[in-house]
Amino acid sequence: FILANKGYDVWLGNFRTTTYSNNHTHLSTSDTKFWNFSFHEFGIYDVAAEVDYVCQFRKQKIIYIGFSIGTTAATIYSSIYPDIAESNVEIFIQIAPMIIISGVSYYTYYVMKLWYYIAPYIPASSDEPHAYHNDSSTSVWDGLCYPYPFQMKMCHVPNMLSVGFSFDQKDPETLPISWSDSKEPASTKTITHMSQMAVSEEFRYFDYGAEENLKRYRSAEPPPYNLTNMRVPMYVIRSDNDRIATKKVNDAGCFIY
Repeated sequence: FILANKGYDVWLGNFRTTTYSNNHTHLSTSDTKFWNFSFHEFGIYDVAAEVDYVCQFRKQKIIYIGFSIGTTAATIYSSIYPDIAESNVEIFIQIAPMIIISGVSYYTYYVMKLWYYIAPYIPASSDEPHAYHNDSSTSVWDGLCYPYPFQMKMCHVPNMLSVGFSFDQKDPETLPISWSDSKEPASTKTITHMSQMAVSEEFRYFDYGAEENLKRYRSAEPPPYNLTNMRVPMYVIRSDNDRIATKKVNDAGCFIY
């Protein structure tokens, strides 16, 4: 609301499968094909469609502000569709960017590495998108994490082990909203893609295995996203205690050009 109160025309983007976007023209959430996506599809479809819609409506370029995986999708969009991005976007403001995952906390790295090794035994798309999404686990978490602020703060600890501790930034008034939104479903393919990037420390396409990669990419290994294609200026914002968008990656100049 800060930007809106200052007179900016603010549009809130949204990705598929959240509470606000869990419908499809012909697939239901119980269909495995519904969950066959990662943040690659966020970039080439979701962000592309949203940006185009706003630009068509406003008849001018926009300023894109992305957070976390929203920065991942925006970077994919800008690198794959450089001409379209240049004509639609004035600047990308990337907050807590998840583009190259390197130098993360041991907790995050080993969780990602564990998922990486068990991923071949998990369907890339699943009708049970994530364990915490089913009704029984949601009820258990709600009982543990509501209704008092100290409960909500404690329930954020597992998340902060991954992304960095910030107890003093947990506003009691917004905790119920942030906790509710943190339980949104995710496809297994999205998590697998993220784990692949964490292990390889490269920003690259989804790894389907050598045989399928040859069919899709004409190479045994998935190619990296070509960031040199990007033409829209990018402004990166990260915090010192961010354990995902680390100082190591930022200092390497992975985002600024």
